[in-house]
Amino acid sequence: MDSIVLCIIFLIFMMNFFLFLSMIKSGFGNVTPKTDHGKVATILYTIIGIPLMIPYLSVIGKLLANLFKTIHGKICPYLYPYFGESFLTLFSTS
Repeated sequence: MDSIVLCIIFLIFMMNFFLFLSMIKSGFGNVTPKTDHGKVATILYTIIGIPLMIPYLSVIGKLLANLFKTIHGKICPYLYPYFGESFLTLFSTS
C-alpha cells in the first residue's frame, strides 16, 4: 500500500477512536484536548455527535432484533421435542 493511504487509514482510525471516547461517559484519559480551542471543538463535536449516534444505535438494535428472530425461528422447531411448548412461548417474538 502507498504510505499516503496508510496515513489516511490511520487518521480515520484515530478520528473514530476519539469519537468513541468522546461519546462514552468515561474515557481512558489518554486522548484529551489540551488547548482551549480543542476543548471547545470537543464540546461542539459531542453536542452534534450524540444525537447522530441515536439513529445509528436504533438501526443496530433493529438488526440485532431481526437476527434474534431469525435464529429463534430456525432453532425452536428443533428444540420443541426436548422442551415442549413452554419453550416455544418463552421467547415468543410475535
